[in-house]
Amino acid sequence: MGRKIFVFVALVLVAAVAVAGCKGREKEEQPAVRIGFFPNITHAQALLGFADGTFSKTFGSEGQVEKRVFNAGPAAMEALLAGELDIAYIGPVPAINGFVRSGGAAIVIAGAAEGGSVLVARREAKVTQVGDLRDKKVAVPQLGNTQDLLLRELLRRAGLRDRTKGGTVTVVPAENPDILTLLARGQVDAALVPEPWGSRLVKETGAEVVVDNKDLWRGGKYPVTVVVVRREFFQQHPQLVAKFLAAHRHLTQRLQQDPAGSAKQVNAMLKELTGKALPGDVMATSLKRITFTGEVDRRVLRELAELMKREGYLQGEGDISRLVAKVE
Repeated sequence: MGRKIFVFVALVLVAAVAVAGCKGREKEEQPAVRIGFFPNITHAQALLGFADGTFSKTFGSEGQVEKRVFNAGPAAMEALLAGELDIAYIGPVPAINGFVRSGGAAIVIAGAAEGGSVLVARREAKVTQVGDLRDKKVAVPQLGNTQDLLLRELLRRAGLRDRTKGGTVTVVPAENPDILTLLARGQVDAALVPEPWGSRLVKETGAEVVVDNKDLWRGGKYPVTVVVVRREFFQQHPQLVAKFLAAHRHLTQRLQQDPAGSAKQVNAMLKELTGKALPGDVMATSLKRITFTGEVDRRVLRELAELMKREGYLQGEGDISRLVAKVE
């Protein structure tokens, strides 16, 4: 009898250790949800979601959320395709390019913001219309991103071209903080940037608006930020992607319904990331140029893809029929 009791106790202990080991492994294998975004108001859902802990609360014990900050879309897309990111707030142009180049490894699951870009110029450059950019230097956040494409469309409509394509306009790629310095020092004449950088350039360098958001393209009704997820992550963790999307929609509604309250939290996160909060007038001007939405207009994405082909940013047929995925 004593031996039987000993064996029973031993089996119970082994089972307990096994269960503890499984729980330990589950904890160790808890997926990290790595979310990439920019310190731009056009990425307000991400800023708000990290500012008030919405993302952490959303995933709870199912996944540990991590924030990754970028300054331009192509760099964020490279990180996502390399497996260093799972979800990213990103411009539609690098989203399209990444989808095509990777054979569908990165897919769009939601919209985030429309509009929010502006072309400004130094007063000394005497640029009052796009045609005045002839022989001028114009900065964009990065070659191949959304603002770069918008600039090239503006130049085409004015009969101008990039100097590398036989034209007279020099396009200078630089990160948004560096563009401010370049413009202040007179090293570039103009810049096409997303908010809040457009408003900051006007306030901090005395630059003037040449083409406002609504006159850039399609009356300002174009996506400036979409949400992209790595397809492999989507397939492995569909429940986490669904939870994220629910949080994203909730944050979008808050931005629409309580812009003043949301702006304060967005600004607090901007201060944490950049070391400086935005002045109230800069925040207000920036928000006027942006429409927050969770919807994706597939037709506009196809139009963007055609513009990308024309500028040589999209090779081959550029089929994006499966770019937008539905999350259940």
